[in-house]
Amino acid sequence: MGPRAGVVAELPGAWVLQLTGQYDFGWGAGDAVTVRMAGASAVVAKRFGSADGFDVGAGAVAGSLVAKANGSIQPASLSELFGGILVRGRYGFREGGWRFSMGPEIRVYGIRPEVAVDQVVVWSVPPVSIGLGLEISLDVFGSR
Repeated sequence: MGPRAGVVAELPGAWVLQLTGQYDFGWGAGDAVTVRMAGASAVVAKRFGSADGFDVGAGAVAGSLVAKANGSIQPASLSELFGGILVRGRYGFREGGWRFSMGPEIRVYGIRPEVAVDQVVVWSVPPVSIGLGLEISLDVFGSR
């Protein structure tokens, strides 16, 4: 769980390109290990419906996981890459130059790092994650 920020480019034909950076905090590793993830995603989506209220998109996600052990646990630090694909749907509306949208997102990881302490896995990226996204964007160029 963590913050995300990005840019959205509206393309001809109600297509949208979205590039997002993320910084996440891993929960569930206990007090012995701190897990952080930094990554990026790229999504291409098609908007449709009245006022382009719906969009369906697909893309890729990649990044790096960093785990640091507290105390005398070995290894003291670990860094691994992760990557996968994502699909999402959104329903949104515009209010002035703002767009508010929300919907489900599914991520399937092909490259999944694991954090092990004394050869016991204490935290890992799941093969599939499902979440609910809330996006708020503001038109900066070419405002409607």
